[in-house]
Amino acid sequence: MFGLRRAGLVAVAFVVLGLVVLGGVAVSIGKGAAAPVASLAVSGSPGKPIVTVSGSGLHVPTPNPATAPTKQPQCPLKVNGNPGLDYGTGFYLQAWDGQPNGSNQLRLVAGRNSSQLSELDCIGLIVLAKSPTTVTFTLGEAYGQYYKPYWIQTGDVVEVVLNGVAQATVVHFPPAKPKPAAKPKPAAKSKP
Repeated sequence: MFGLRRAGLVAVAFVVLGLVVLGGVAVSIGKGAAAPVASLAVSGSPGKPIVTVSGSGLHVPTPNPATAPTKQPQCPLKVNGNPGLDYGTGFYLQAWDGQPNGSNQLRLVAGRNSSQLSELDCIGLIVLAKSPTTVTFTLGEAYGQYYKPYWIQTGDVVEVVLNGVAQATVVHFPPAKPKPAAKPKPAAKSKP
């Protein structure tokens, strides 16, 4: 019963967002010509996710506001390192709890600044690479410094809005590599 209820809530969320779920991956529903965003992949780790958007005719909009979100009066956080930038409503990320016993609630939003919602996200986006076919980014340092309880996990749903198109996917981080065992120190030699 819980699994059906949970699946129904996720499906409702996707329908509201204009997305269809196919084989565990949500794809955008577009009108007319093919959408410029073709796929979305999340790699890296929960503490440092790397997001790659692929498609055609992609471009990163001008930051809005022009300076880091942590330098705005609406964001009280002081960040060590690169806070990233917000891009109005033209480029942002949303993540939902997708854990088996989770609440399916919104975990976080990064990169969005909406005056209509009186919202400024303290987590900016850091663009790592961009071309007309690929945009790769990570989250600003506020994510790692202040949002650890809300870090994106395997099984969560991430949606990116870019160029007016929303694309979502279920996150599958690679398993963490075990740390090698420490080598035992040689025994001290005793003097005769």
